[in-house]
Amino acid sequence: MDGYWIKRMLRRPWLSIVSFIVCGALCLLLCLLIAYRDNQAAYLAEVRDSYEIKAIVTDLRGTKSDNLRLSRRYTDFLRDTENGLGAYVRDLCLTKSFSAVSEIGFFRVTGISNERCTEATDSQSGGAWYSEVENFFDSEEQICLVPASKYDQLAGKDISLVLQDAYSMDKERVETYTFRVVGWYKGSGFAVDIPYLTSQTIAAHIAEAPSTDSASFTVKDNAKLDEMLEIAYKRFRKVDPSQTDYDFALTVYDKQYKATLASMEQNIRRISMLLPLIALLGLGAGFLMGLLGTRGEVRTYALMRTLGMSGGALFCTVLIEQLLLPLLATALVGVILHRPLPALIFFGCHLAGCVLAVLRPVMAPPTRLLHDQD
Repeated sequence: MDGYWIKRMLRRPWLSIVSFIVCGALCLLLCLLIAYRDNQAAYLAEVRDSYEIKAIVTDLRGTKSDNLRLSRRYTDFLRDTENGLGAYVRDLCLTKSFSAVSEIGFFRVTGISNERCTEATDSQSGGAWYSEVENFFDSEEQICLVPASKYDQLAGKDISLVLQDAYSMDKERVETYTFRVVGWYKGSGFAVDIPYLTSQTIAAHIAEAPSTDSASFTVKDNAKLDEMLEIAYKRFRKVDPSQTDYDFALTVYDKQYKATLASMEQNIRRISMLLPLIALLGLGAGFLMGLLGTRGEVRTYALMRTLGMSGGALFCTVLIEQLLLPLLATALVGVILHRPLPALIFFGCHLAGCVLAVLRPVMAPPTRLLHDQD
């Protein structure tokens, strides 16, 4: 019987070749589209998880992000995990700056809540830092980081600094504080970094009330961005260049993120719409090939039925004849691209079309087949 199928295919080599090429090409297209869609979906999930959406507190007009003098009403809201944004943010950067005078000159002392507050300490921006005190940024001790170029000279020593609020108009409000050098940050110069909580204690003595100069953060879970914004705008306002009120706005840099997601989601939708079309083309190709393969064979089928072959056996024989090369083409594509399921789905569509084309001329009674032929 194997020889019979081969002989039948060799009687119409052009049809067999076309069937092999068309099925292989359509199956290849389907597999490639599915692979591309899956890659886009995986990349989309990666973008949702890893894309860093930055947010920064500014004045209401959006022109200033430093020297804001934020009260604790705002900073507590940023840190509150129950009624504020604490559960929605990571890498919260709060800073408070002081002008300092010491025996080594004039410079700035800055309280920072996170290594990402400055480029010198931010490892993601090429910075680096070290502290012998664990949890430096959460400490309330009078400790400090100095430039790496000064650390060998000052390591473990106490330095006395006369501090003044860097943005205060009252130049008379100064205090002297002693800080122990416990680490360094990448760089040179004379600036000193201290823990943010320590800076707030100092600010409470030097100024009338503690305040924060700048605040920024990264969204913790991008999937909850809209939920986070809904809560954020209960305390902060949206940037409005036309306003002159003394209030604070929250600027969220999410336009590129949303544009990227929208573009990828649109690509995935377009590909998903093409997949049923490819499946229909596979069904149509199966029907056309089956129709061409059985054309002119009605008398042969009738004689085979008359000689005793059952309709079911004849149907299977003709169907195998029509599907042997398409099966080989789709199997090769599925194995090469490691996409057996899409290849199987395509072959199923091609099989359905071929069955529709072969069923009538093969399963009809022999007398009717001969009458139709005449």
